[in-house]
Amino acid sequence: MNYLFCIFLIVAYGSGVRAQSTSFWQDSSQVNHSNQPLYVANDVIVSLREVNTDFVTSIHVSNPREAASKKNCLTKHGQVSLKVDQQFDVITPKRYAEQKKISDGRKKLVYLLNGCLVSDTTQISKAAICKSYILSAKDPISAEKERVCLSLWTISAEERGIAKDSTQIYIK
Repeated sequence: MNYLFCIFLIVAYGSGVRAQSTSFWQDSSQVNHSNQPLYVANDVIVSLREVNTDFVTSIHVSNPREAASKKNCLTKHGQVSLKVDQQFDVITPKRYAEQKKISDGRKKLVYLLNGCLVSDTTQISKAAICKSYILSAKDPISAEKERVCLSLWTISAEERGIAKDSTQIYIK
């Protein structure tokens, strides 16, 4: 099973195309040049390194076109859906923001996952989150309001094409 799992992952990883979407929050810390597919186990977004291959019961690899209808730009490089006999410690972006005391209720809070806008109820494995950023800006429509963005990443800076020593942030 482990050998078959590795073959599927190699095929899924190689099926991606390089594309980059832009958003209001796109800056040098939010760039994603990775062509990795989205990994979903038991309907939870996970990191591949946390999945125990001994517990995988089924694998479904979706190509980018097929996966695009499921999770917006998160699946622009495809999706690997796994059924596993394994539990994950799950958190939503909204709950993460509450735990970190990010919003005080006066600011509009938006959520990014791997550079893509997501719902506040998106289920993510806690172990998959390798980096988080808090971005703040004035609302372009209502100048007196401040918008805050919680940006979560399940792929490392190296995996998304950002140098380790990249510390500067350039806001568009």
